[in-house]
Amino acid sequence: MKILPTLMTTAAVLATTPVFAQSNVQLNGVVDLFAGQRQLAGGVKLKKLDSGGMTTSRWGVDGSEDLGGGLKAQFSLQSFIRADTGDAGRTPTDRYWARFAYVGVQGAFGTVRLGRLGTPTFGTAIRFSPFADSTTFSPWMLHMYTGGQPLGAPMNTLDSAADNSIGYIAPAMGGFNFSGNYSFGELAGASSRRRFSLGAGWAGGPFAVGVATEQSNITGAVGTGVTKVNNIQAGVSYDLGAAKLFGTYGTTETTLAAGTRDHDTWQLGATVKAGGAGRVMLTYVQTTKSETTLADVKRRTVGLGYDHTLSKRTDLYTVLLSDRLTGVSTGTTLVAGVRHRF
Repeated sequence: MKILPTLMTTAAVLATTPVFAQSNVQLNGVVDLFAGQRQLAGGVKLKKLDSGGMTTSRWGVDGSEDLGGGLKAQFSLQSFIRADTGDAGRTPTDRYWARFAYVGVQGAFGTVRLGRLGTPTFGTAIRFSPFADSTTFSPWMLHMYTGGQPLGAPMNTLDSAADNSIGYIAPAMGGFNFSGNYSFGELAGASSRRRFSLGAGWAGGPFAVGVATEQSNITGAVGTGVTKVNNIQAGVSYDLGAAKLFGTYGTTETTLAAGTRDHDTWQLGATVKAGGAGRVMLTYVQTTKSETTLADVKRRTVGLGYDHTLSKRTDLYTVLLSDRLTGVSTGTTLVAGVRHRF
């Protein structure tokens, strides 16, 4: 029989193959689905079941290897999912590994990464918002990052991650943290075309503060009719135990072919414990858009949510949003969903 020799050969190969006991690879992700009414200011009411409510559904593979001498190699490949249809990406045009795709080295000097990397500005937005990274329901994300908005989200075209990047994360020291990314424009004859971002923060006891800045002038990445985007985001939080308070401010200057477009956004919010497994999220966000030769426009969004933990990996949530914009009808969102992490 040919089976026995084949098994013996396979066993011999495995026996002579080095085993890297200090290497590990992990499959991870989030599946998040919600149902209900979704409506932004001036938009139509849609009854829908959709993916990515409190967290954008995704899956990925992360790995690391101990290189010795205090060094570690690491990688991450992370892809978004539209779990309601089974399609890949946040949209039909999204790249497959659109969340992260990088390789790096970590040591006493900090961490250096190469690839498609999350930006320090987006990290600051997540840390100082009651709704964290929910690009569907967080009023801060709706005003700053999410596309298809009635006022225009100034950071949508740039996205929450940067291509062709070199990133550095400094080791935490005395509660201080620092990180930075530099993204190459990769345009012939346009060496100044690039995207960079820097972030810093401090946390001690119940108090935390952070600030980040980002600039991009990469042709084709900043939007039609735009030549440069400058963004600053700053946040503060204070944990009272039963509640956690948040304050956030962001300003974005968009340089146009003729004139400028400015978005000034601020947020006040809180999370409040409700029983042993519940958490209430409340926030108010306001943006004023000022543009050359146009009248100012204001957008105001109130968000109220409740999240109930069923286990370490699974929770149920419900969200109510009221979205108002100068000159258009108010939009109301009311949904309920389930999120599972693996």
